[in-house]
Amino acid sequence: MSIEQLNNHHLSPGTPLLRLKTTMSGRSVLSRTVALVMDLDQRSAWDDTIAAVSEVHPLDLVEANKLYGSKNVIVSRCGIGHAVTKPAMGGIIGAREQLTVCGVNDFFDEDDGTAIGSIIWGFECADEFHKDLFPIEFERKTRATTHVFSFAMKKLVENVYDVEYILQLDIGGNFPSWAQSGVTFTIVNAVRKMFTYAKEKYFIEGGPADQFIEAQERLEALESLRMSKQI
Repeated sequence: MSIEQLNNHHLSPGTPLLRLKTTMSGRSVLSRTVALVMDLDQRSAWDDTIAAVSEVHPLDLVEANKLYGSKNVIVSRCGIGHAVTKPAMGGIIGAREQLTVCGVNDFFDEDDGTAIGSIIWGFECADEFHKDLFPIEFERKTRATTHVFSFAMKKLVENVYDVEYILQLDIGGNFPSWAQSGVTFTIVNAVRKMFTYAKEKYFIEGGPADQFIEAQERLEALESLRMSKQI
């Protein structure tokens, strides 16, 4: 895994932008990577700080494709997500929450239409415009801000992908300036754990990702059989 850090990115010069790269393999990498981030059970397997994560407001995919899609790019998911984290660094940083616009863009070869990549992306909602979208069942926490987030997968050969994770996260609130290096370490360590979990448990043959795909295929086959009997 390679790690790069840019300390003076223009979106928030005081907040490091982190870029982590590796490779992943498995037949369900493109379709099931989003669950690593948005499914609480899968997220909890590698992220010790996550308390809650969910899509609270799905957005219209027709409109999303008008904005973010193109001839060879389809927006397969788009919505507003809410996440709450536990206190971290021995309580130096308290619980945080985020409200982000997130989407998944799938890329296809323009010649034969095969899937060649995917990117999960997100950015923080603005409090002045979207504060009424926070789920009412959660007590409000100190707000953290994701200036930019992306999780990109590019096909190298069959079932093998280059993976790049980018995050610029302003932790928000008041905490000692010296703690920023600790925040950076915590983020890098979490992403490192996610890559390890994905490679060693999640995307292995017969692992959780494959099991989901197989169950989905069985349901589709049963539905096809049901429809054929009705004709």
